[in-house]
Order: sequence, then structure tokens, then C-alpha cells
Amino acid sequence: MRKKLSGICKFYSGTGFPLKYQGKTHGKLPFYKVGDITNNVMQGNTNLKLCNNYISDVEAEEIGGTIIPPNTVVFAKIGEALRLNRRAITTVKCLIDNNVMGIAPIESEVSLKYLYYFMCNLKMELLAESTTVPSVRKSKLEELEIDLPDLQEQHNIEKILDGASALIQLRKIQLEQYEKLIKSRFVEMFGDITLNPFKWKKECLQSHIDMITGYPFDSNKYSIEGIKICGGLIIMPNCIKWEECKYWESGDGYEQFFLDADDIVLALDRPWISEGLKIGMVHSSDLPALLIQRTARIRGKDMEQKFLLYLLKDEAFKRQCTVTGSLVPHISNKDINNYEVIVPPLELQRRFATFVGQVEKLKVTAKKSLRETQKFFDSLVQSYFG
Repeated sequence: MRKKLSGICKFYSGTGFPLKYQGKTHGKLPFYKVGDITNNVMQGNTNLKLCNNYISDVEAEEIGGTIIPPNTVVFAKIGEALRLNRRAITTVKCLIDNNVMGIAPIESEVSLKYLYYFMCNLKMELLAESTTVPSVRKSKLEELEIDLPDLQEQHNIEKILDGASALIQLRKIQLEQYEKLIKSRFVEMFGDITLNPFKWKKECLQSHIDMITGYPFDSNKYSIEGIKICGGLIIMPNCIKWEECKYWESGDGYEQFFLDADDIVLALDRPWISEGLKIGMVHSSDLPALLIQRTARIRGKDMEQKFLLYLLKDEAFKRQCTVTGSLVPHISNKDINNYEVIVPPLELQRRFATFVGQVEKLKVTAKKSLRETQKFFDSLVQSYFG
């Protein structure tokens, strides 16, 4: 049996969130923004647990806020975040901002997790209006149809998908443990870079790097194939999600923005998410690729690239760089160039790089397993929801 979402779900729109109400880390009602959905998904949370803003009942009334019930599937409905197709589930009464939409199931018709997996399978960008800023209308979603077996069969499907999803999370945890191992080795070899217990020489980073920022490629002219574009939307704290990248038809005229193997790339625009900076290293298998604006490419002049990468991944860089700009927080080139870094002997840096290379081989195997598990999960979802 197929039914329209409008007949089996309740739709919720978000609420405008004035700046004067933002920034409270405690309160009765969580106020979820697009970034909160991202943070939770990146942490592997199906249910919303992390939130950066809270308000009181009185404040919710003052802004005319719509209270979203528990067990509502929420997702970005506008902008670039829409293309990332991230979904999460509310667990308490809350509010969502007006860049987010919520869909709650009528539980006599459809189970929560069945609806959640159906929404995960939707490619939201394919439903978006063709405008400069992509957006999805409520009316379009209401008209979508879903296959509805009986509730018992829905629960059986959930259990299968939950099991595959749990395997994916285990693979991700394995990769996180490898990353922690590298960071522990860094501290063992070089010490806390703020306290500098080994008394390494300290100098401004600009003396040791070559850095450029990317070209402002027009998003309306992206190609379906060609040369990969690297930017803040695909750079994560511990990886670059090339499978989600856009393409540029030709590199002619953009030679200075081509990336090389072992280049470090750093998102300058909205760089902070719960796990850390959006920073990564380019591998030869990722090429050819071009650098887009609001992203920095960093090459060491007299520093080992893998040492430099983990120097910048250290919490000290996050603490000491100033996030400027009231509407669009970002790191400036000046912040990076003026950052004081330790300068241990190059031979020690190379020893660390060798260790990183050994762990990277293990990560390659783990990433392959993750890709295969993800592919298996995607095929399951596709078989159930088409």
C-alpha cells in the first residue's frame, strides 16, 4: 500500500531565532539549528543529543515559537546543508529554527524509525526549487508517497536497518581510535604544544608555510563530472568526504588552485563543529582537485606535512585562533600566519610522519570496510524505499 506523507504525518515549520535569545547553554527547551543536526549526525547520533542553544517557556512565547514534539524527524530545508541529506530525531519538546523542517509520524500508520529511514533515503536536493538558494517546500514533501507494509513488517525492516547502521558506527569508532592513537603519539614525541615541556623553539607559522585560499567557483556552473572541487562542505575533522564533492568541467585557467598530494586543506568559513576543526590532507587518489574560496591550502616549506597537519589539529590551534565575523564566523589568513608553533628538529618530525604512515595503512583497510558496509546499508535502504 502506498500513501502520501500528508495523510500519515504531521509537518512542523521552524521559528525565527533572534540573536538576543541565542547562546544560552541551559534552559527548558533546546533550540536546534542546522549546525546542531550536523553535529549530532557527525557524532553518530540518530537522536538529537547535542544542542548549542536553549530557551525558556517565556522566551518561546515571546518569539511565537512552534514547539516541536519528541519523535519528530528533523532536517535542513534550505541552503547548501540541504544537499547533505542529514536527518535526526527529536527526543524532547524543543524548537527548530526556520532553516529546518520537522515531520512527525501518526504512529497508528507509520513507525518512527521506518519514517526516519525513508527520509534518509530521500535526496532532498532533487526536490529543491531551482533558485539561487535551494529550498524544499512543505507542499512538495506532503505529496510524496511511501510504501506502507503493516506495522509489524515496518518494525522488522527497522531492525535490519538498525543492525546495518550499528555496523557502520563500529567502523567509524575504529577509525576514531586510530586517530586518537596518532594524537597520543604526537603528545608523546612533542609534548603539550602550549606548555612546551621540551622547550622547542617557537615561531610564527608564516615563516614555515606556503598558503593560498581558493577560487570563487560559481555553484550554478558545477558539472556532473570533471575535476573535483574541495571546500568546507566536504572537509570534516578527520576526513575529506570526496564522495559528496561537486565538479568543475575544466581546470584551464585555474592552474594555481590545483591541489597536490599531501596538501593540507582547512575550512575557513564556519570551521567549528563539535569534534574540532574542519581540516584534512589530500591524497594522490583524490586528484585532480581544485580549491574553492573560504578554504586554505597549506604546504610546509621546511616542515613535514604530516607533522604540520597534527600541529594544526591540536586543540591549541583552536583555542588561539580568533573566530572573527559576527554573521559568518571564520578564521582569517592572519590568524593562521600569526599562530605560534613549536619547531622541533626535522628528523623528529620525519619519525612522527613514519608512524602516521603506518597507522594510515590500517586506516585504509578500515575505510574500505566502512565503504563496503555503507554500500550494503544503502542497498538495503534502496530495496525497501526505492
